[in-house]
Amino acid sequence: KDLVYIGSCGEGLLKYDYNELIQYKAESPIEGGIGDENTYRITDIAFDGNANLWMNNFGSPHPIKVLKDDGEWKIFTQTPFFGNDPPNRFTKVVIDDIDQKWIIIHKEKLLVLNHGSDIDDESDDQYKELTTGAGRGSLPTNTVNCLAKDKDGAIWVGTSEGVGVFYCPYNVFNGGCDAI
Repeated sequence: KDLVYIGSCGEGLLKYDYNELIQYKAESPIEGGIGDENTYRITDIAFDGNANLWMNNFGSPHPIKVLKDDGEWKIFTQTPFFGNDPPNRFTKVVIDDIDQKWIIIHKEKLLVLNHGSDIDDESDDQYKELTTGAGRGSLPTNTVNCLAKDKDGAIWVGTSEGVGVFYCPYNVFNGGCDAI
């Protein structure tokens, strides 16, 4: 497909197929921010291996959304709620080799989502917060600035106090995995 998707910090999600521009915001599942309902922030987008487009809807009541390959939307309604002002400040999303979503929660922590075997069935979803401290992620600090997956599948986390690398992302939900 010759499509371009653009996440904007104010105008929602834009889809351009070289013939027309489609904007997803007020009349779509994209939500305005809590306390700022007229600003539709999509801070990052990423495709998974099934051509589903994952996005962070910054500051909204339901910050994790997916535009599935079949054109249907999935809104994760059970996403843990994170405070601060504004709440749910989800920024970067990276998808690892086993289809888990690694999400930066601006200046708070790192969240990992495993949606289980069925993207539409929230009963098998798992969420894991990664922060400082052994057994909890061992991040250098909770102020996470950037995130990347390397060619070997490790997840690199850039923080305000250094870099942490998760060499075992597949173990986050079964046995744990701390950053080195």
